[in-house]
Amino acid sequence: MVRAFIARAAEKAQMSFEGDLSQCDLARLDGVSVEATDTLPRTTTFPRLDYAVVPLTPSNRAQLVRSELPRMGLRRRVIHLQIVDAGVLWFGAYDNFHPECVVCDESVPLDLLQLLQRDGHLRSFSRIEWSSN
Repeated sequence: MVRAFIARAAEKAQMSFEGDLSQCDLARLDGVSVEATDTLPRTTTFPRLDYAVVPLTPSNRAQLVRSELPRMGLRRRVIHLQIVDAGVLWFGAYDNFHPECVVCDESVPLDLLQLLQRDGHLRSFSRIEWSSN
């Protein structure tokens, strides 16, 4: 599922990983930072977890999919994962991808969600109207 979101995110998208990142080498990717941003904040304050923000450049995407994601331990070692696209939280998976803690923005293409559901990566999804009140 994460690979599909990486592939569809826009050129200027960024992705953050939070958890035990000791099994991967994100520092070798271009433009990686360990500093949180306004749009990609740390979501766990204690204990302090490993944290990295990765720009989703074409070369970074290829390296993430080919070598880093398989070693990373998604759902075991990565506690929180976020993708920001055009300054908007586009995809977020929190609490070890807990089913009630995976969200995406309404700008995520419906065909992507349907594909993920068809392939068994999503059991279901629904569009939720958020109220600012």
